[in-house]
Amino acid sequence: MGALIALAGLAGACSATQAAVPTTTTAAIPATTRPAASTTSTTGTTSTTLGSKPAGYDGPYPWQAQARLDGDGSPDSSWMYEAANVDAQASANPSAQLVFLGDSITAGWEESGSATWEAFWVPRDPIDLGIVSDTTQNVLWRIQNGALAGLNPRAVVLLIGTNDIGQGWTAAQVAQGILACAEAVRTAVPHAAIVVLSVFPRDTATSPANVAVEAANAALAQDQLPGNTQLVDMTPTLSGPDGGPIPSLFGDDLLHPNSAGYQVIAGRLMAVPVLADAPASAGSTGTGTG
Repeated sequence: MGALIALAGLAGACSATQAAVPTTTTAAIPATTRPAASTTSTTGTTSTTLGSKPAGYDGPYPWQAQARLDGDGSPDSSWMYEAANVDAQASANPSAQLVFLGDSITAGWEESGSATWEAFWVPRDPIDLGIVSDTTQNVLWRIQNGALAGLNPRAVVLLIGTNDIGQGWTAAQVAQGILACAEAVRTAVPHAAIVVLSVFPRDTATSPANVAVEAANAALAQDQLPGNTQLVDMTPTLSGPDGGPIPSLFGDDLLHPNSAGYQVIAGRLMAVPVLADAPASAGSTGTGTG
C-alpha cells in the first residue's frame, strides 16, 4: 500500500503469474465501512479500542479486510493477479490436508525452504498460500474472496503480522489483526485445526520492529483464540539470548528465514501432533506453488 510507512527489510512487489484474474476478486472494501478511531472494535470475544492510525495513512485497520492498493487507492492489479493464482490452489487441490497461509515467509517454504518443504510437508499433502508483503488486511480479504473455498484440511498454519508491524501499527492492533485472520479461517474451514505462529523476530534485538514484535506476541498470547486453535510461540526457536533473530537462521535482511531456518521451523512444527500426522489417504501429495 503506497501510503503506508515501511521499515527497512520488508519485501517488495509481488511477481505476476499466468492465469487471468477472476472478476469476483476486484472489489475493494469501501471507505464508508471503516469505523472512526474513537469507536471500539469487537472481534469474536475480544474487544479493543481502535486507537490512532500510522501517520499519513487513512485506510482500514489490521482487522478489516482490504485488497492491496496502488498509490491512487485502486486495487493493485499485480497483487490481484497473484492472489487469484495463488488462491486458485484451493480449487486445484481440494483434498489438501495442510494449508500454509501468510506472507513472504510462508511463500518462502517453496524457495529458501524448498528442501524442507519436500522432506517434511509434501508427504503430508500441503498447499502454500503465502504472498509476498501480505498484511492481515490482505489475508482477510483473500479469505473473504475464496482463498480457502472448497477445502477441508486437517490443519491451517497461519503466519502473518510482520508487515503490519512494518507499517507502524501498534502491538495491540497487530494482535487484533492476527486474531481476526484466525477467526476468518475458523469460519471458512470450520473442521480444521488452526495453528497460529507467533510473529518471528526480526532485525536486531533492540530495533523498533523487534520490540514491536515482542509486544504484539505478548498481546496475542492474551487474546482468546477461536476453538480448536493453538498458538505456537516461535521465539524460543528463532531468537537468541538477547531476543533478536539468530543470524544463522535468517538471510542477510534478518527478516526472512534461510534454508537452515526453515529446517528448524519445521522441526518445531513437527512437535504439533496435528501437523506431524500422516496424510489421511496414503500416497497423497501436495503440489502447491507459492
